[in-house]
Amino acid sequence: MNPQGIKTRIKLLLAFMIAAIAFTFCQPIPIKKPHPANSAETVGNGTGKPAETPFVASAMCTLTGTGANTNVPSGSPVRITWGWSASTGEQVQDHLNAQITRVTLDGKAVTNAVQSAIQPFDQNFAVFWSADVGILQQGRHVIIYSTTWKKLIGDGKQTFGPGSEIESLSDRCELIVK
Repeated sequence: MNPQGIKTRIKLLLAFMIAAIAFTFCQPIPIKKPHPANSAETVGNGTGKPAETPFVASAMCTLTGTGANTNVPSGSPVRITWGWSASTGEQVQDHLNAQITRVTLDGKAVTNAVQSAIQPFDQNFAVFWSADVGILQQGRHVIIYSTTWKKLIGDGKQTFGPGSEIESLSDRCELIVK
């Protein structure tokens, strides 16, 4: 891939991260109806403690240019996010139909991801995923992201998949809980 293509891809992936964070904070948080024994401060998360906004961590950290290591405050719930954009909604749908994506946290598959609808994004179209993974223990935690494609696809700028400029994408991100 030429240097200009790499720069363009990094810009798009950084835009993904920004959108993923925006997507995360725009999601409704389910609230349980107050039970007479609960105070207004503890309703909403079923733990008896105030609900917290999740700490958002990208599974595509170095691909988006945010760096491989991220510090996470101890006791914070964590949400892992990733996404894909292309020039048209049809190209995003091609990605959805052809992609094989695997995201792991500490070697275990992240299986509870929620996928957004294809949506306009930064003069393109995009789809985003987010997965709540809970409160992580103190220490280092590794997120591995990998995507391959079953067939050749394009995003309007580059091609991806078998025989293309980019046959696969991968990233390794480390969460440091202190």
